[in-house]
Amino acid sequence: PSSVTLPSISYCNGLYIIGSRNGSSYCYTSSDSLTWSSISLGQAYEITGAAYGNNTYIATANYGKCLSSSDAVNWSEITVDKSDQWGYYHINWLDIVYNGNRFVAVGSSSFATSTDGHNWTVNQMGPLIGEEIQGPAAKWVAVDYGAGKFVTIGKGAVLDDPNSYYAYSTDGITWSIS
Repeated sequence: PSSVTLPSISYCNGLYIIGSRNGSSYCYTSSDSLTWSSISLGQAYEITGAAYGNNTYIATANYGKCLSSSDAVNWSEITVDKSDQWGYYHINWLDIVYNGNRFVAVGSSSFATSTDGHNWTVNQMGPLIGEEIQGPAAKWVAVDYGAGKFVTIGKGAVLDDPNSYYAYSTDGITWSIS
C-alpha cells in the first residue's frame, strides 16, 4: 500500500485495516502487518477509521458515509448523516470505536452512535446542544474507549481558534467538553 496516501490504521478483530484517501477505491488489510491485501471498495471513499463489533466491521468515511462488512472484504455503504441539520453538506466521519455495546463515530462538530452499526443517531457536540450554547466548536478527529470512558480529541473548528479540545463520556451519548 505504499503508492497512495494512507490516513488511518485500525486493528479490529485480528485484522489491521488501513484506509486510503485522494480518490482511492481501495483499503488494505493484514493479519500480520507484513502481508497486505488490497480490497476494492467499489467506489472512491476516504476511509478514516475502523472498528469491529456485533460481528460487523464499520469504517468511517467522507460525505456522511460509513462502510459495513461482515468479512472486511465485501463492503457496503451506510448513510450515517441523513440531514444537513447543522448547515453542513455532510459530516466527514474521522474516527470510530466500539466499546462492546455501542459504536461511536466522531467528525466535524458531531458524533454518531449505533448499537448495531447500521442504525445511527447523529448529534452535535458543542457549541449548540439543544437551545443552549455549551462549549467550543471543535472538529473532533479521533475517538477511543478505555477505563470505562469514551474520549475524543479535536481542534478548533473556526479559523481563528488554534486550541485543542477533548471531551469524555461514559455512555457515548452525554459528553463533557474541556
